[in-house]
Amino acid sequence: MHYTGFFNGKIGDRVCLKGNVVLFKFIRFGKPEDVKNKVKRQVEATKKSGGYIVSTGGKMGYRTLYENMFAVVEAVEEYGKY
Repeated sequence: MHYTGFFNGKIGDRVCLKGNVVLFKFIRFGKPEDVKNKVKRQVEATKKSGGYIVSTGGKMGYRTLYENMFAVVEAVEEYGKY
């Protein structure tokens, strides 16, 4: 699905969505570069319409690596400005 068309065509242009970009398996079991790439792809897909809030959906899970948590923040700082 092309997110930009979805936002403008189905929902409208005045919406803010909170998305679970980093699926549990990525944040819990992936490598930091996997997490950053996942965040980057989601931000790239939604940036034209704006109004997207990067979120893990509240799932950090027991023993989630700090490196993966920081990778989410780093990716937002790097790719989230548009």
